[in-house]
Amino acid sequence: MDEMRIKKILQNSNNKNSPEDIKFLAISLTREMLEKEDINAHIAVRKLDDDCYARHVGAISINKDENGKITNRSINHIINFNENKLSSDLFITNQEKNIPGIVDFLHGIGHEIQHASRSENYTKEPIDYNAILIAKESICRNKYRGFYTKNYDALASENDAEIQGWYRAVEVLKKYDPNLLQAYKEEINEIIQELKEKDSNSKIILITEKDRVTGERSKVISYGVDKVIRENPEEMMGIYPILHLEYNKDGSKKTYEQLMEDKEKRLIKLNEKENIFVQGEEMNKEEAIEKMYEGIINSDDVLQKQSKKANKDESKQNYSETPEKENRNIENPENWKEGIRYNLSEDQQKEIEAYVEDMFENSENEIDEVENNINEGIR
Repeated sequence: MDEMRIKKILQNSNNKNSPEDIKFLAISLTREMLEKEDINAHIAVRKLDDDCYARHVGAISINKDENGKITNRSINHIINFNENKLSSDLFITNQEKNIPGIVDFLHGIGHEIQHASRSENYTKEPIDYNAILIAKESICRNKYRGFYTKNYDALASENDAEIQGWYRAVEVLKKYDPNLLQAYKEEINEIIQELKEKDSNSKIILITEKDRVTGERSKVISYGVDKVIRENPEEMMGIYPILHLEYNKDGSKKTYEQLMEDKEKRLIKLNEKENIFVQGEEMNKEEAIEKMYEGIINSDDVLQKQSKKANKDESKQNYSETPEKENRNIENPENWKEGIRYNLSEDQQKEIEAYVEDMFENSENEIDEVENNINEGIR
C-alpha cells in the first residue's frame, strides 16, 4: 500500500499533492533508507527557523549531553524536515540544476542520511580517508567559532553528503519512477562529477585564538585538530575512535614508519577478492586501504617529508644491494651501463643507457623542486 502511494505521489506531474502527501513521502522514504542501511536515527517534522537551516528542506541534529558535548552514549541522530518547505513547490523544477524539484528533494533526504551514516562511522575503523577527514571536521566545527559557516561549501562532510545524496536519489528512482530517472540520469551524473572535481580542489579557512590559517583543506584541518587531540587525547579519541588510525594514545601523531606498519598489518588480513564502494567508486579493499593511508600522509607536511625520505632511502638501498662482483656505484651511470648488459639487443641497451643518464642528471633537481613545494606548507 505504501509503495503504491509513494509511486503515485512521485509520478503526480500536475502538482496536486497535498502537504500531507509530501510529509508522508518524506517520512516513508527516509525510514526506508535508514532501515536499508541499518542507521539509527529518528525522524521529525518541524519548523526550522535558524538562519543556517531555514532555506533547506531538511537538516540533521545530534543529541548532546547537558554540557553540549557529543558522547558515545548520545550519538543519536534526528533527521528534521522543515515543515515550511514540505509543499507541492517541491515539484517545481530547480532552474539552477535543471532538475525536477522532487528529484532534488530525494537527494536532500539522502544528504541528511549520509551525515547520520558518517557520524556512526566515528566509532568504526573505515577503509576510507574521507571518514577520517569528516571526523576531524566535526572536531573543528565544535572547537572553532565560525568554522562551519565560513567553510560550508568546501567541507568534505558536505560534499560527501551531496554526492551520496544523489546516489541515494538514483536508487529511489530506480525503484519507484524509472522513467523519471531515465529522463534526468545524464544531468544527475554531471552534477556528481562536478562535485567530485570541486572536492579535489577545496581550500578552507581556520580562525583560532592566536592565528588565522588558510590553505589546502586536509592540512588546515590537521593543523586545527592536532592541538585539540594533544590537549585531550583520551576524551577526543573516546568520542572519535576512528582517529586511532592517525594518532597515538597520548595524542601525538603517528610517524610515517608507524603508519606503514599499521597498513601492512591490515593488508595481511585482507580478502583481496572482496570489493567495496568508496565515494561511489568500486575498488578492492587493498586499493582502498592504500588510498586511505595515502590520504593520511598527504594531510601533513611532516609525514610527507618522512615519506619522501623513506622512499629515497629505500631506492638507494635497493640499488646498492647488488652482487659484489658487479661493483656498481649508483652515482656513476657508467657502472649502470655495465650492469644491464643482459639479454638485450644493442638498441635496447642504448635506449636504457640514455634513460639512466637522464634520470641521474635530472633526479636531484626534481627532488629539490618537490622539497620546495612541500616546504610551502600552510600559509
